[in-house]
Amino acid sequence: MRRLLYVLAVAVAFFALPFANRQGPFVSVAALVLASVGLALLASAHANAVSVGTGAFAALGAGVLGTTSPAAAGAAFLMLVFAERTMRVRGNIPRAVHVLLTLIAGGMSGAITAMYVNAQPLVYGVACATAAVVAGLPLLIEADHPVAHALDLVASDLPVDVRTSLREGATILRESADIPLDPEVEKDVQTTWKSLLKLAQARAKVETHTRARAGKHVQGVVAMLDKRIAEHVSLLSRAITATDTANAARLGMDDSALKSVKSAGLALEATGEALVDIDEELDAPTSARVAAK
Repeated sequence: MRRLLYVLAVAVAFFALPFANRQGPFVSVAALVLASVGLALLASAHANAVSVGTGAFAALGAGVLGTTSPAAAGAAFLMLVFAERTMRVRGNIPRAVHVLLTLIAGGMSGAITAMYVNAQPLVYGVACATAAVVAGLPLLIEADHPVAHALDLVASDLPVDVRTSLREGATILRESADIPLDPEVEKDVQTTWKSLLKLAQARAKVETHTRARAGKHVQGVVAMLDKRIAEHVSLLSRAITATDTANAARLGMDDSALKSVKSAGLALEATGEALVDIDEELDAPTSARVAAK
């Protein structure tokens, strides 16, 4: 759904920007910056300062390069729009492919829209829709969950025990992202994930003080934070496992489709037997049918 929303937003932005350009420099610049930041946030799929910043730079790149090379402007624009998402792609090769897709898709989108910008509105609308679909190609490369990515980053600078807990939490989040949850349960789970991330960030800050001077009060705070982090991870693991098990049990107990197929099969068997009886009766000699009567 978010990917479809992104593609629709890109199509609308491509279609509306030329009209905004005719309203003067202030409206043109404001529309370009707002569209760039909005698309960067949609591509990232969560609110964050990095996407706002890269979206603003995307507007700058498109404005500077747009008059000389629409393809280069589109490539720079899309690469910066997807910059935050690129950082969350796991693995060097997938990340490189993601960057390559942003450059190629951005260049193609810029060239397509520039080619038909002076065409009839209907033709230009089709061109914008085509360019939007092309601009969505980087979404085919999966990116890490924002919270899981943040947990991994924070964990990398922490001691082994708490690092293990945080990375276990990140793994649980990745594996449970597609598990359907009840609205109330999902709200509580999301709140707990955010609380875990805040605890991890607080733990990372305390770690810098621990390295500088390990006083008793600092060690007490460290122990408390480590315990709370472990409790959060354990609680989330149990909640998600229980939900996944309940969903599996619900699917196992739902035999309505099986009963429907069974009923249909019995009906077809009865129909087949009736047709065989009729066929045998029609094939019998007339004298036999008369005698039977």
